[in-house]
Amino acid sequence: MRIPHVKILSGVACALIGTSAFAEQATSISQQVQTVDKRTQLLEQQVTELRSKLNDLNTSVKDEDKKSTFVNNDQLSEAVRAHSLVSFGPYLNIRTQFNGSELIVNTPSIRESSRLLYNRYKNEQAAKTAGKPMPTVPRIELSGVIGGQAFYSRGYDAGKTSDIDVTDAEIDTYVVMNHWITGFMAVVYDNGRADSSRAVDNSNVEINKAFVTLGDLEHTPFYSSLGQLYVPFGRYSSSMVASPLTQKVGRTKERTLMVGYKTTDANAFYGELYAFKASSGFSSERSTVNDGGLDLGYDFYVDERLSGEIGASVISTIADSTGIQDGSSMSGGFSGLSCSTCSQSMKQRVPGADVYTKVTYDPFSFAAEYVTATHKFDRRTGFMYGDEGAKPAAQNVELAYTMHIFDKPSSVAIGYGHTSQAAMLGLPNRRYAFAYNVSVWKHTLETIEFRREYNYSHSSASNVSGDSLENLGKINNVITAQIYVYF
Repeated sequence: MRIPHVKILSGVACALIGTSAFAEQATSISQQVQTVDKRTQLLEQQVTELRSKLNDLNTSVKDEDKKSTFVNNDQLSEAVRAHSLVSFGPYLNIRTQFNGSELIVNTPSIRESSRLLYNRYKNEQAAKTAGKPMPTVPRIELSGVIGGQAFYSRGYDAGKTSDIDVTDAEIDTYVVMNHWITGFMAVVYDNGRADSSRAVDNSNVEINKAFVTLGDLEHTPFYSSLGQLYVPFGRYSSSMVASPLTQKVGRTKERTLMVGYKTTDANAFYGELYAFKASSGFSSERSTVNDGGLDLGYDFYVDERLSGEIGASVISTIADSTGIQDGSSMSGGFSGLSCSTCSQSMKQRVPGADVYTKVTYDPFSFAAEYVTATHKFDRRTGFMYGDEGAKPAAQNVELAYTMHIFDKPSSVAIGYGHTSQAAMLGLPNRRYAFAYNVSVWKHTLETIEFRREYNYSHSSASNVSGDSLENLGKINNVITAQIYVYF
């Protein structure tokens, strides 16, 4: 009878053992669950921290976007250059002036290398301020213009003339090799043609300017340029369609070596010294580099309303100016010093001098300039005034007022020009002009101009003949409409 009891006890023992094992297993599972809970809590904490950091990062990015968006107007106008190796238009993601005045193609042709260096400096400073990466080098920036005119003229002879013409087409290439070496080249279309030929048969293309510049204004105010450019003699600033009379007398393009000084301060002196081999002058000296000039001036900036420049230039030979080299387009005038049959052997050089100023007091802008030869030309050149060689001079004065019409930037300008002893160059004695400029579309300029020109009298221009003689003492009226597109 004891055997059953033994079985019962064995069964109870097994049950107890099984219960203990189950309890141990339950305890292990509980511990595992607690471990998982802790890990889950840790992961949740890490996710929360990551979300917080991501929010901070997004806020930082938004703040950077705000910095690049709400840069002040001066920095916005000096927009950051594109970061690609080749770019059309020199600006990226930051607005430019509506009329495209800051585009490379609109850089004034006098002191051009200095202005390009200064604009590059301001662009790089704007990039730093806006939190943008510095533009990569080397890079190429392309800019240009296409423009045309329609005009109606009632000329000196009372005859009526009208025409439609493509007056300007240009591609400018600005190469930034590194922070010290830059290059510039302007390829232009020339609309000049012989009177007997069709306009479309004379669409010539030429290299107008090409030069290399060594300089970085962030590190030194000194720079140097070598190449073909308009030397820093005069300024020839104008808001008109027609070039100022001072430009015909004085603007000079040469293949030159130039050294300049320009600081990045808003109020500072500047200067450029240059040398070249003249086309005119003593025949024995035309094979050597023997001419040059100097330009000195002062840039000033008082506030956002008042700024400008004032300066003076000298050149050892004004006979190399484009106007004097080309002469008059009318028969009976001066044939110019560039003609193949002209003798350019002169007894002495004829230097030139120029004084200029441009002052902006927003919304007004005032420009004035006077250019003159310092003494008379040699009679053997054929450039005469009365019984003696001519001593040409010209002046130009303009006043402009800027405004907005229907939210479009506009300006009106009036101008007065005067020349003396320049009848043989085909220039009028006096000119009065009025122009209205407006940018209807971004990076365009539409202009309408009226000018009235009074020719020299018979008593003051006795050396001309032919058409030039017939036009003496008469009046010329011209109305011109023009549209230019910049990129």
